[in-house]
Order: sequence, then C-alpha cells, then structure tokens
Amino acid sequence: MNIVPIERGLFTFTSYHIYKSVERISLGEKFIIPCQGKKYHAIDEDGTPQVGSYVKEGDCIIGKMRMDKNTNNVSTYVKPGQEGTVDGVSVWNNNGMTIMTVRIRYVKPPTVGDHWACHYAQIPIVTRVLPEADIPYTKGIDSIP
Repeated sequence: MNIVPIERGLFTFTSYHIYKSVERISLGEKFIIPCQGKKYHAIDEDGTPQVGSYVKEGDCIIGKMRMDKNTNNVSTYVKPGQEGTVDGVSVWNNNGMTIMTVRIRYVKPPTVGDHWACHYAQIPIVTRVLPEADIPYTKGIDSIP
C-alpha cells in the first residue's frame, strides 16, 4: 500500500465509544470534579469533559460524587484498551434526574496486518506500506496501480 494516501488521511478507521451516567438527586449524587490529578485532566469543575481533550484508559470521563453519610467518588472512567478524543457531550434533565452521555472518537490509520474490504469481497490484507518511490509503475502511464 502506498504511504502517500495514508498520510493524506485516506483509509482511516474511526471507532466510537459511548459512556453514560445518571445523576440521581434522591441519592445525593452530583456531577462535580472529585479531586485534582492527572486522571482528572479532561473534566471541568462541573464534572463534564472538555470536547476535544484526549483521554486514555483509566482517565476520568464523567466526574460524579455521592454525598450521603460518607462522600464517595462514583465517577466514570475510560475502560481498559480504549482511548481517543472527546467528540461530544450531551446533558439533559428527565424527571429530577440529569443524564450525561459522552462520545469518544478514536481514529486509526491502516497498519500492516489490517483487513481492508467490504463484507462480501475477498479480503485483502495490508502487508506492506511503502513510499511512493518504491511502488511499481508502468512507463508512459501516469497512474500507479
């Protein structure tokens, strides 16, 4: 595979992961940043993540505290093996509950070993990524196969 189209952004794979949390006022829950630290770099003081911030596994994605007899951190964290950029945040109220949904986007360029075809096609596999100078071509024809 030619590296030039890959550098231009063609053939990329985008995956989305969605995280959801509900703030129940009756249980004393509140969206808030639990504490300061490296795990909490992506969230604001109101517990919502900043759109465009990069998060990796173990980072806090939704900050929430339960304040009853004891103060408990009940935040939502990015699952192991997942990472990406915060793509969107939705917050809405429903019958005394506040619901927050966060979408994380991960964009991956093709690498050696990736399958590259639709469902019904013979599945080609990326075996090499070569610079344009090393791609074979036919003399007199401008296109590269």
